[in-house]
Formats: sequence, C-alpha cells, structure tokens
Amino acid sequence: MEDDRKYLTEEELARFLKVITDPRDRAIFTVMYWRGLRASEPGRIPLSAFRQAAGRLYVTRRKGSEAGEYPLSPAELRVLKAWVKISGQKPGPLFPSREGGGISRFMLHNLMRIYGTRAGLPTGKLLKKHRLNPKLFHFPPTVPPEPLPDFTGS
Repeated sequence: MEDDRKYLTEEELARFLKVITDPRDRAIFTVMYWRGLRASEPGRIPLSAFRQAAGRLYVTRRKGSEAGEYPLSPAELRVLKAWVKISGQKPGPLFPSREGGGISRFMLHNLMRIYGTRAGLPTGKLLKKHRLNPKLFHFPPTVPPEPLPDFTGS
C-alpha cells in the first residue's frame, strides 16, 4: 500500500531537522512547524516580534489566519535564542535572506527540497501549513483543548 500522507511524521520531522546545521534555517523550520506557518510568513516576522524573556512571538498571518502573540514551545525558544545570539539584535527581519530583506517563500521551498533530500524524505511532502503540524491536534489528556487556536494561530 502506497503512503499517501501529505505531511511529515514526527520521525520524518526529526530526521529533517537533524540534517539542518545552519542555525537560521533550523530556527525557521522549527518555528514553521510549531506555528503552522505558510512559506510566505517567516520572512515577514521582524526581530522585534520575538520577546525572548517572555518566550513569545508575534506573528502576522496571511490568508485569513489570526495574527497574534503566541507562547513558544521549548524547541522554538531554544533555536530562536541560538539564532539571535549569532545574528545579533540589529533591527530588521528575524529571518533575513542572504541578500537582505526577509527570506522568501521561494528560498524556503528550495531549502525544504535540499534538506528533505538529505534526510531521505519523499519529494512530495512539501512544506505547507496544513501538512506540517498534525501532531499539535493530539495533546496529552492533561492539556486542555482551548489553547490550540492560540498556540497555532489557526
């Protein structure tokens, strides 16, 4: 039977993130996963949207999703702190491109293909908002369902 899933499993995500050695890219894809971001959204996040001490990130969403300030997962906070320590506090995009400005969705698609190939993932599992974070809908019983919309911005 052919696997027709269009999202990454937890094991595939772990393999994917493991092959990313660039701190910026690791932060981008970790935040994209936990926030359920579209490829056009990370490049639009300014550095000032990251409140490190509070462990929160303000995200302006597209296509009708709710913008807001969201609590960061421990994984997000860890990679964002590491990235900001390297990149510095210069105003501008949180995730700049190598040419200046925010990273583009086209570059993110290219990086997804590159890292996906290195991780041995099928090329059909593209980075799309509704394909990345299905595990967020399977909280343990101790976590009430109410935080979910605040957590993902959906």
